[in-house]
Amino acid sequence: MIIYWINKNLEFKIQNFNWAIQEITKKNKSFIGYFLENYDKVKTDKLSYIYIFPRIFKNMASQNVEFAINKIIEKRITEMDEKLFYELVSKTIGIIYNKDKQKMFTLILPLAQKIEGIAEKKEFINENKSSFDNFVKNKNFDKLIDYTDDLLTQLKFRILDFEYETIDENLNSFNELYNASKDNLKKLNDSKRFSPLFWLGNWKRDKELKKSCLNEIEFFLKSSKDIINKRNGNNTKSLIDDLGNEKDFWNDFSEFIFSNRFLKRRDSNLILEPKVPNKESYVDLFTKLENRDIFFEVTNSDGDRSLHLDNGAVIIKM
Repeated sequence: MIIYWINKNLEFKIQNFNWAIQEITKKNKSFIGYFLENYDKVKTDKLSYIYIFPRIFKNMASQNVEFAINKIIEKRITEMDEKLFYELVSKTIGIIYNKDKQKMFTLILPLAQKIEGIAEKKEFINENKSSFDNFVKNKNFDKLIDYTDDLLTQLKFRILDFEYETIDENLNSFNELYNASKDNLKKLNDSKRFSPLFWLGNWKRDKELKKSCLNEIEFFLKSSKDIINKRNGNNTKSLIDDLGNEKDFWNDFSEFIFSNRFLKRRDSNLILEPKVPNKESYVDLFTKLENRDIFFEVTNSDGDRSLHLDNGAVIIKM
């Protein structure tokens, strides 16, 4: 009956539909197994199961996440529909990440291991087996979840429609960036590892947006040549080091954009990655405003973990 209602596009028209699904599952957990067996029947005239089923599954799994995880594995969803498996694991992470970490670590580990195994066999998916093994060995729930979530994002959204030779040609028009990155980019391509510069240099879609991003990086590299960098000694090191790490690359990119606002003003007090007085730590930028020393840190927000996972919100600390 529930599948019939969904197929007739009544999901949002029947009052308390989600509550009803949760209550049914609470009384009879076997509904989770039934729905997993019939996932491809959950669809409407306009939407396939891949868009509808994961949302229904989350309502069910929230009532008995341990049983739901066991059923995902038992029903061999990875073999039946790999994309659906990614979506179900994502929904499961959304359910467990704020629950008891010790218990949830044991529950999510089999799914995380399957995701790691899939990622190891895929080209241009930047998995790190040694890091994964370390998270498992130390039972580090937060890092295991973040790592698995990152792999899921890559597996779900990585589009391998680029040609390295074309990307190399496109990037060659940005002299500073090209000279700093070309050798490392070739190594990444040869080893089938992904770099955000492969995406930025692929102009089949969103050409102007990508070129504007590349212009920001190029401007930073040109304009910061004579600017002191207290941590690295030069202002290309972080870019080169992070070419194969998407999160760190986009963190660097945010710092470049922020620094460019000062570089365009030709701020004579500017120091990049200065050391904080009386501390061992470094921040992103130093300048003087009205004769006061100001230190800036551009960072991803850790305040709301779900927000951080969802959209990589950026904040500026002073």
